[in-house]
Amino acid sequence: MMLMARRIAVLAVAFASVPTALLTAAGQAPDPAKDPVIGTWQLDVSKSKYSPGPGPKNETRVYRWTGDGIMAVITRTHRDGQVETIEYGADQDSVNHVIGTPDYDAVTLKRVNAFTSEATLSHAGRLFGTARRVIAPDGMSMVITFHQDSQPPITNASVYNKVGP
Repeated sequence: MMLMARRIAVLAVAFASVPTALLTAAGQAPDPAKDPVIGTWQLDVSKSKYSPGPGPKNETRVYRWTGDGIMAVITRTHRDGQVETIEYGADQDSVNHVIGTPDYDAVTLKRVNAFTSEATLSHAGRLFGTARRVIAPDGMSMVITFHQDSQPPITNASVYNKVGP
């Protein structure tokens, strides 16, 4: 009888703790240092699609937590061998200044959920293009779709694999 009462008490404490734990987790802002984008990502050229093309020869994206926010560094090698390094703060729900490319000077990021973000890229206040980043639930692959209303329209789907922390 004593053993049964003890089991019931343990179960009661365990079940009572679940809502508190869920409330605590739900009530706190996510830890940016644990954002699934943090790490080094390598472009998988064979799985990526560029229209009208061609896409880059190679690209590596590094997202790191600096203590003040997330910093992104993109190193891209174009088909002609030209290397471009783009850097920007990758903080959500804010306008981030971009250096390293003449095409756009600001990125505005919006978090859709823990694995999805949308971006608006602009230059001198004018829209350059839009992008959507989706990280797989296992955190090991990522797809960034980019669209630009130009002539001809540009639609890219870049596939990345996580290769490092």
